[in-house]
Amino acid sequence: MVTSSLITFFYELLDMPPKRKTTETTPKAPKQPRKNNPRNTRKQPPRRTTTTVVPAVTTTPAPVVTTSPVVTTTPTPPVVVTSTTSTSTLPTPALIDAAKTTTPPAVTSTTPISSVVTAALSVPPAITSTTQTVPAVVSALALPPANLDPRQNALAAAILDSPLPTDLPANGQPPHTSSSPPTTASLDQTVNNLLLSSLAPSTLRAYRLAWQQLRTFALQLNGQDTYPPVPTKLLSHFIASLHQNGSAPATITSKLSAIGFLHKLLDLPDPTQSFLIQKLLIAIRKHRTPDGRIPISPTILKSLIDSLPILIASHYDQLLFKAMFLFAFYAMTRISEITTTPNSQHTLHLANLHIPSPAETHAPITVTFSTFKHSTPGQPASIAIQPQPGNLYCPVSSILEYLSLRGNRAGCLFLRSDGNPVSQSYFTKTLKRCVTHVGLDTHNITPHSFRIGAATHAAQQGVPDHLLRSLGRWSSSAYVTYVRP
Repeated sequence: MVTSSLITFFYELLDMPPKRKTTETTPKAPKQPRKNNPRNTRKQPPRRTTTTVVPAVTTTPAPVVTTSPVVTTTPTPPVVVTSTTSTSTLPTPALIDAAKTTTPPAVTSTTPISSVVTAALSVPPAITSTTQTVPAVVSALALPPANLDPRQNALAAAILDSPLPTDLPANGQPPHTSSSPPTTASLDQTVNNLLLSSLAPSTLRAYRLAWQQLRTFALQLNGQDTYPPVPTKLLSHFIASLHQNGSAPATITSKLSAIGFLHKLLDLPDPTQSFLIQKLLIAIRKHRTPDGRIPISPTILKSLIDSLPILIASHYDQLLFKAMFLFAFYAMTRISEITTTPNSQHTLHLANLHIPSPAETHAPITVTFSTFKHSTPGQPASIAIQPQPGNLYCPVSSILEYLSLRGNRAGCLFLRSDGNPVSQSYFTKTLKRCVTHVGLDTHNITPHSFRIGAATHAAQQGVPDHLLRSLGRWSSSAYVTYVRP
């Protein structure tokens, strides 16, 4: 049993043998109690046990970053960032601006959600097998339908397996107003609309994938599908399987967030917060593999740009990737912000750039990130990239030169010569060619190395932590892991 093993572990940790109560007794001839006489049946004294109290581990939440005033900088060599309170030298300029909030999307639903838990999912029997080999987590196995009515809880049904409604309104659409008095059905519909809009589409897809992996794992391990509430033992096996297959601690934590979210949504106890699961996560974090990616420093950045004319014949593509490399560094972008994938949501468009007029000499280019990873709806972030007159590697002049060939076509900011957006795979492939040409390891330099390099260079220039966090649009203290020695 897990409990007894933990108690024994704590006794061994304290170098103390477990206490046991010994009682000396004198053997006596046993008496035969009369049948059905309660006075002749003696109650055994309660067994004395020893309980070891383990103090709870608490963490201090990261401070909330508020939007800061307009910050401008000058690029490498060190650039001055001016704010209303302090002046710092930065390699990357930024300004954080608040914007008007937008109205969440809505979904049509008619059935009350009051019976969301009772009418939703059946609880699988407890897991009793302890000798089976834990299989790898795969998603190829066909899953049975979850049979959760979207009209009861549209978000919970979408996380499990129900398709998303196709009549979601566009962001910013005003809420529907009606002069008729509210009814239970209309209020339930509004609740479902708000719940569906509470998660970003990318988060919803990630939660859905996590549940598909858990259900597939349960079918492989026990031959039974699983629904909330998930047994703690099954969840511990799922974590062990992910760890055995090399999943990073952050990946495991993300999947547990999806599992816990659905339990909370259905007003069920969250198994991810149990003592056993939390201890497993602590142990897994101790085995974290160091991030082998190295930062792209200004010197490496120049070498990569110098290799473009050698590796790429098209003049358009040379200017395209020069602009992308410099933009990725000076704007501290994530790869999803400058390239496209089948599920792109945060890719920058030409409309996100504010280009200064020719009369504005040495004016910056302002980039507005309408949405980004962990962004708050209605709170975009903006960065002002300052020009470097006379510098061959000036980010502003490189972007303007690229835009002169791109034209004013609406759509993604970075387009190939055929008019298609630059995909993540195409950008990565081109970067690998450049990295190989300059003699570096492609396993250590990835598209994310631009962001790591910019954060490292900013920290070396003495940028305060709170400003560095705002520049990179980090919602937590994760920025610390990006600063390398």
